Amino acid sequence: SEAVGRREAFLETLAAEFPKIRYYELGNEPDLTFFYGGPMADYYDGYVRFFDAIKRSNPNTVVMNGGLSFFGADGDRRSRELI
Repeated sequence: SEAVGRREAFLETLAAEFPKIRYYELGNEPDLTFFYGGPMADYYDGYVRFFDAIKRSNPNTVVMNGGLSFFGADGDRRSRELI
């Protein structure tokens, strides 16, 4: 989507302009719908694009997901969609 493309460009620029930032955490417990309500496949696709954008500008940066919660039936089901 256009919004994902804008975020991707922003992260690539950010990583290029601030190379001393060594760690990026993308998202937090996306399996919980109050943190991310969209389809997990879309979350994954966006995560990969954001990861690649940061790494293009700074290959030595560590990029990680904020973690999964596996909380409740919905969180358990959604987290398994990412695994």
